[in-house]
Amino acid sequence: MAAQPLPDRVLLLQANLKADVLLAIGPAAGPLAAWSAARIPTLINVSILHPLVLRIGADPEQLLRDLSPLTAIERGQGNWEAAVAALAPPPNGAPAAVAALAALFNEHVLPSSTAHQTRVKAWLAWRAVLTWATAHNCLLHILPMDRDILHGMIWEMLQLQCTLPIIKSIVNGIQARHRFFGLTSPIASIGEYTALTATLARFQGRQRDSTFPIHRALVVRLLQVSTSSIAVWRDCLAGALCTVCCLRPCEGARVQVCDLWFDFDTLAGYEQFAGGLALNVPFRKNDQARRGHHPRVGRAQDPALDIAWQLRNYMNRAGLVSLPACTKRARPHARCPVCPPLFPLSSTNRLGPVTLSARTPGPTAFSRMIVKGLHAANVDTTSFTGACARKGGLSTAIEAGVPEPILWMQSGHSQNRAARTYITLNSPTLLYDTWAAFRL
Repeated sequence: MAAQPLPDRVLLLQANLKADVLLAIGPAAGPLAAWSAARIPTLINVSILHPLVLRIGADPEQLLRDLSPLTAIERGQGNWEAAVAALAPPPNGAPAAVAALAALFNEHVLPSSTAHQTRVKAWLAWRAVLTWATAHNCLLHILPMDRDILHGMIWEMLQLQCTLPIIKSIVNGIQARHRFFGLTSPIASIGEYTALTATLARFQGRQRDSTFPIHRALVVRLLQVSTSSIAVWRDCLAGALCTVCCLRPCEGARVQVCDLWFDFDTLAGYEQFAGGLALNVPFRKNDQARRGHHPRVGRAQDPALDIAWQLRNYMNRAGLVSLPACTKRARPHARCPVCPPLFPLSSTNRLGPVTLSARTPGPTAFSRMIVKGLHAANVDTTSFTGACARKGGLSTAIEAGVPEPILWMQSGHSQNRAARTYITLNSPTLLYDTWAAFRL
């Protein structure tokens, strides 16, 4: 559905806020201003505010520091030891200064107190706060922030017709900034955040846009697609595997070929699961400690619907193999530095067919793969996104009567977290119930 055009009064308010920002930063920095497409005027390059921040006597470290980039340790994706060794000061016989050690911790470890994607969202929100405060000449009073400033900003966001999710993201960004620098947030009392969001929801609440789950019949259609294109086959298998294993797009994008552990349970003597596989998911949104999840995919009764068999053939055809120097079994929590992704991005060639590259897709690109796979299966994809795979896996399993604790163990869901820590299964039989719900 096409977005409704904004009323003239909203457009005028946006223009006035941008004009006030340009007046505040001066004619030298004004031409450098770059604006995002957000409803509330937001500078992309808030670094141009640095002279203004110094001029008013504020702390540029606290106001302008971008906390969102991956740290050197996070970029190792579980291989943190080498990163720490590279960053540590070389031993020269004398003990390192405590201040220097603390500075390294503050730069490379402390940001990880919040997940990377959460930091990205918080930085986007904080840029909007900086921009709004510049327009209203109150940069000096946003860290720590007065409650009146928060309420005034929310009121102006309502004038700009910002939705509840946008307002909540701004409030979350403000709280995250205060928390990181040890400051008292304008929403500090117990229950105050809930009360504020509930107040806004009373007149701003709305139903989410409808999306459909990828149910069993669609998984069957994905597995039955006949194509000569390796990219189309990749898209179909990405949708099928992520649905059965209840994966988020970001998790599916990170799967490497060495994360497919074929005939895993037969090693423990469970011959009835020969031909299946365990999928190693090193970490999920609610598993930042990288304990890992291992959803199962069994052998299908109909060979045409056998995901494990198709994955083997797909990997053989695409030349995707686990290399001898693979570290996955020794370090299942960390990304293997040598093995390729299971669903890599494709490369287009004007003179030849589409081929697969060695590049790992991002969550957005992976979501598009799932939707393109559905399109190849002749599905109207209007109401489908990459998140519909996880939605479909959970829905199909629940409808088939899979016990919730087992499903949460398979999906990595946040429910029953305490109970999960006490569950130790003597047999993997129940772990195959999610796969069995698809009756492949």
